[in-house]
Amino acid sequence: MTSSTLALSAPVRLIAVSHSGARLVAVHETHFTVVDLATRLAVARGPVSGVVYAAAFTPDDSALLLGTRAPTRVELASLSVAAPAFKGPTSATNAIGFAPDGATAYLANGSFMAPADCYLYAFDLATRAQRWRSTPTPNDGVMDVCALDDRVVIFGEQGAVVVLEPARGASLGRIQLVARAPYGASLVLGASLGGTRVVAVTLDEGTPVVACVDVASKPAVTWHTELELPDGDEDESCVVGRPMVAGDAVHVPVQWSAEGRPRTTLFSLDAADGAVRGRRDLDGCVNHRAIACAGNVLCWAAGASELRFDILG
Repeated sequence: MTSSTLALSAPVRLIAVSHSGARLVAVHETHFTVVDLATRLAVARGPVSGVVYAAAFTPDDSALLLGTRAPTRVELASLSVAAPAFKGPTSATNAIGFAPDGATAYLANGSFMAPADCYLYAFDLATRAQRWRSTPTPNDGVMDVCALDDRVVIFGEQGAVVVLEPARGASLGRIQLVARAPYGASLVLGASLGGTRVVAVTLDEGTPVVACVDVASKPAVTWHTELELPDGDEDESCVVGRPMVAGDAVHVPVQWSAEGRPRTTLFSLDAADGAVRGRRDLDGCVNHRAIACAGNVLCWAAGASELRFDILG
């Protein structure tokens, strides 16, 4: 199927893709839209209560977890919203991850705006009971999380990647990718590359960087790539979006500005060595949270309320 567009009823805040790659959910301010990726049509719509900063399909794709201030679960078959039962978080969740066996949900919380809630929470997904919470980097918000076979990796607001053991959340090691910087200037986002490797993105004194970190023992950087923006406005900051892994490639969205005009560019890197394979401008994209990969299909919000579907080359 070639590139196509889908008009939605409201601006898109963020996008999440199902584990099977068959569906995506576009989260709006007051509701969400479920899209079938085979037909690229909207097939369902459900309610959203509160501002959503993270959304994820459960491992069996039967429900959505919405990271509002009171995290909620929405059953997709009935579009019914379960009563809030993930007790503990006091701020909206930044990211949601799951253990490989699907039994545990990890909620990443906290920031300089919510310093009292800088925890990674582990919940039993079946009972929604809290198993543990961990704060290996005090006063450092947990921006992102991914779970490997016997490791949980968190990505901090102050330039650090921290490795935890999954039983109780005890720290197994950490690495400082860039110097600590305030107000989101060194926050890290990441994703699993499989095995014991993760990919992490951040800013280093304003320059977007992508790094591969091996967490088999002591965390170590195996490759490090700066993303060049030679035409970028020097007095305007840029924002790096969550990395997306598709096959042997890593795709990284960057929001930046050239001659006062906001732009969003998707960089594609080789997952093995970090070499930049190419870049494409996403014309009309103004929200780095509203970009996701479903296999070789790039899904992104163009303008206020339109979804674009493009084949990744």
